[in-house]
Amino acid sequence: MQYKIPVIPLTPSDYVIARNGRIDTCNLSPIKEWMRLGCIPSTGGDIVPDVSAGFSVVSGDQLAVHIAVSLGASKLIFATDVDGIFDSDPKQNRKARLMRVVQTRNVQRIAAKVRPDITDVTGGMEGKIEEAALAASKGIPVFFVNLVKGNRLRDVVLGHKLVICSELVTD
Repeated sequence: MQYKIPVIPLTPSDYVIARNGRIDTCNLSPIKEWMRLGCIPSTGGDIVPDVSAGFSVVSGDQLAVHIAVSLGASKLIFATDVDGIFDSDPKQNRKARLMRVVQTRNVQRIAAKVRPDITDVTGGMEGKIEEAALAASKGIPVFFVNLVKGNRLRDVVLGHKLVICSELVTD
């Protein structure tokens, strides 16, 4: 089935300025205007100007959280290639257990367990979990769902309750 969804790619270096690798200013006007026109802005991590370091990488995860919090999103979904947040890396440990609900107070401990073996400038799953905790702490429901399996992303977007995924919740 094909959907005709008007997606507009946006380059963060055009609307984000960082300070010490964190978003300092983010002009959301282009995002809001495209949404007003019925389009879905698509963005991701990028090298952006940094007032402290000249330039830095702002991850798509950091940007997603910033935009969700700034716009008061009703939910934030991290689409990955695994079923959600596990108690260890499921790609390295076949016995890793999916955690359906993760409380923000446990984020540091859990994130350390999924730390990537290789250097990933964005922090891999560890970075996603740590960034997601910021959105959850602001009251935004956060989900981690497998994008490559069935209709899980669609089902989380629609609010279905029995989707195999993880939800990050505040304490």
